[in-house]
Amino acid sequence: MNISAYEQSKNITTTGDYVTNAPGQGPSLSTSGSDISARFSTESFIAWFILDIALAIFVLFGNSLTIAAVTTTHALQTQANMYIVSLAAADMFAGVYLLLDAIWVLPVSGKIFDENKSVCLMKYVVLYLCLSASMLTMICISIDKLLFLGAPFLHRRVVTGEKTLVVIILSWIVSAFYGSVVCYENQFEYGQGCQMHQVLTDTFIFYGNTTPVALAVVVIAGCYLEIVRIVAKQRRKIQALNQPSEHDRDSYKKSVKLFLTVLGVFVLCWSPFVVQGFIMYIFEENHDYHRAFLLLALLNCGLNFFIYAWKNKDFKTAFRRILFESCKNEHDVS
Repeated sequence: MNISAYEQSKNITTTGDYVTNAPGQGPSLSTSGSDISARFSTESFIAWFILDIALAIFVLFGNSLTIAAVTTTHALQTQANMYIVSLAAADMFAGVYLLLDAIWVLPVSGKIFDENKSVCLMKYVVLYLCLSASMLTMICISIDKLLFLGAPFLHRRVVTGEKTLVVIILSWIVSAFYGSVVCYENQFEYGQGCQMHQVLTDTFIFYGNTTPVALAVVVIAGCYLEIVRIVAKQRRKIQALNQPSEHDRDSYKKSVKLFLTVLGVFVLCWSPFVVQGFIMYIFEENHDYHRAFLLLALLNCGLNFFIYAWKNKDFKTAFRRILFESCKNEHDVS
């Protein structure tokens, strides 16, 4: 062996995920996609892990409390609240995704995702299942509210618990199909990593995220604007007959406030993620921002608990009962 070949064999010898350097330097981590150092610095992966876990707890706690309140309180077991339970279940998948992402962020367990296609894709199947189910359920809630206010007799005659259940089941079937598209539209390669832009094409990320969000914004905005118009029309009719009461004014204010809250929170949470996806699609950069904006978007899954449940007096009573009883039971055991 000549000297140059000998030096090359010493300097460029790979062993698994390590590279053997020149004598005296020792092994160092490679920069393959499966190496955590290629993805995050130590400070970064700790920060991402804490964010994932904290947001997962927030999302899972609020939505599990919503489901528990409905299932244990007879007064809350109404047709309209079937959609609230479905939304809470959909949003809980966001918590599951965040837990999977937290596991992936860790150096040791992250390799399982980076080197196993099924495990990696499972994370994104859960994400897009959550995205689709949550959007479709919010659309159903908006349409249901519009029918209830705009055509109350039709709503009472047509919208039943059985039909609502069928709509919910169909929305979950569509969501399951939407999530499974990830299994066919991916560019996963062994060891390259399990970040969204590494696994999914930029085209799928852009259209897959934009389409359901845009559809939800258009339908929700249209429904709630029509709700505000109906309430305003009813208020004008009352004004023509007599002086509107304080209750009528409060009802109108609440409808406007609900519209601004639902649409405002939704747009604030999701628009940065969608816009950044468009920028990434055009310029193919800033993946870290896209990841951060995804966490902001998933925050909406925790805030839905406050928008749709916490503001309801019956839900509040049920929450207090559940939390108080659990605390009381723990105190009795201790």
